[in-house]
Amino acid sequence: MAALVRYSLSLSDLRERTSHLTWQLLTSVQSLRAHNPRIQIVVNCYGVLPEAIRSQLLELDVAIVGHVDYATRLKKFGPGKWRALSHYPVLHKFLDLSSLKRFSPTQVLLLDCDTLINKNLTRFLASHTSADCYGRADTGSIRGASHSDSVYLDEAGLQNLAESIGARFVPPFNTGVVLLNRGLWLKIARMERLYVELAWRQMLWLAEHPARDEGDAVRYIRKMRMARSIYARSLRYPSSNGWIVEQVAAWLTLGKVGRITTADFNAREVPYFHDLKALACVRSRWAICHYFSRNTKEVQRLISRSDWQVSDIASSPKAHSRVRRPFLQQGYVILTGLPNRRMIDALRREALARFRGAQREDVWYRDPGQIGSDSVSDRETSPRRAMYACPGGPALSEFYNEPGLLRFLFRQCGMRVRRSGSNGTYNFYLSPGDFIGLHRDHRGCDVTLISALTQPSTTEQGDGDLVLYPGRSHESLAEIRRSPTRGAKLIRLSVGQSLLLSGGVVAHRVDPVKSQRIVSALCFSAY
Repeated sequence: MAALVRYSLSLSDLRERTSHLTWQLLTSVQSLRAHNPRIQIVVNCYGVLPEAIRSQLLELDVAIVGHVDYATRLKKFGPGKWRALSHYPVLHKFLDLSSLKRFSPTQVLLLDCDTLINKNLTRFLASHTSADCYGRADTGSIRGASHSDSVYLDEAGLQNLAESIGARFVPPFNTGVVLLNRGLWLKIARMERLYVELAWRQMLWLAEHPARDEGDAVRYIRKMRMARSIYARSLRYPSSNGWIVEQVAAWLTLGKVGRITTADFNAREVPYFHDLKALACVRSRWAICHYFSRNTKEVQRLISRSDWQVSDIASSPKAHSRVRRPFLQQGYVILTGLPNRRMIDALRREALARFRGAQREDVWYRDPGQIGSDSVSDRETSPRRAMYACPGGPALSEFYNEPGLLRFLFRQCGMRVRRSGSNGTYNFYLSPGDFIGLHRDHRGCDVTLISALTQPSTTEQGDGDLVLYPGRSHESLAEIRRSPTRGAKLIRLSVGQSLLLSGGVVAHRVDPVKSQRIVSALCFSAY
């Protein structure tokens, strides 16, 4: 079972807050990697990660998925909302889960930065598969370890709220440690607009009903002096704590997913900070501790006093035992020597021989991706293009079905792939101006292996360059087209080189050629 641990953080301009968050993140990842040398770790980062922290995370074999800053990301959800929502710093916890598609996880463990890990999680994850979603019962809920508090969390009001929007009641859980099974992460990704809308509507209610812990976002909404018709869409907020808006929105969103099952983590395995003995004793059986940011300084003192030293975690040989995979960091990798010289010669001869049967593909219509489709439907669009293409023959089939190829790709990708068909294709860019427009590869072609069979006759930039957008995987094709130079990575393959690309995630195009070239393309699906 392929499990993945995902962190998410937003870096503001406040140096103190950024230092606070990055210490939490690095400490959590170090504790995780010390006990779990092979588990996949992904960090979704909104804003610029300090280079020192970035380097340490890469050394710990963490895949960093970069995004635009938090405020810019929220603009997607409406011009009248984003300024206020940007003052609520944790909505990103359930955004951009679709960026995990390249890893094809079967389990996704969502961790806040203010967590510590104390054991190998293999058995822990394997023992939590019967429900779709696991979380720790929220503090103050009826199921909480301490006494319930109907002022802090009105569960009857929460149930009424769920019914009012046509959602099932989901027992409230803390979102600091959440395990999602059976593809639930992808269902949530498809509902992120609803998730943000539910958070917004609760903040509208809070703006009309002042509370002690309401936060900057609510105060900003109050200053906006919006029309009464907007406040008419508010949803009654079922808590006295204005800092769990994203939790309530997440519970309601899950209730709209459909029939899913939820279950609680055992408090002894996933303790909160109040169990200090669990934190202080390395030999304790707890797995993950969520200590809450307000306790960070006390945790720092506790770690410095105990026999669990952060420096030991950082330098642990286990922390560096996995092979670094650039593919996971950026969504592509250039491979030299694949295919080998003998195979290149055979493929080139076959491509030239089969060109007689190649079909000219001239597609100039304006596809749906250019008029505003989002990234969920981008893979269903067909790109504009001008080129020749034909199916491969025996030589390309031999390369495609090489027994060791799938094992090699697994080592490069960090995920299992299977062949999408029985053979690949040859693409011919022969006439000046031949190209392929911006696109993501179709479903069933999650990973693409593109091999250069001819050498470009010029070194001039813009002559048939393959242009990738590895840092904009969360954006639709329409958004990328509006600023095509931002984040563009130009690739020029030479004979003997291949590009291994997460083509279903990383948007890409081939610029118009000036000199002729031929490539082979093989498709693989992740599973």
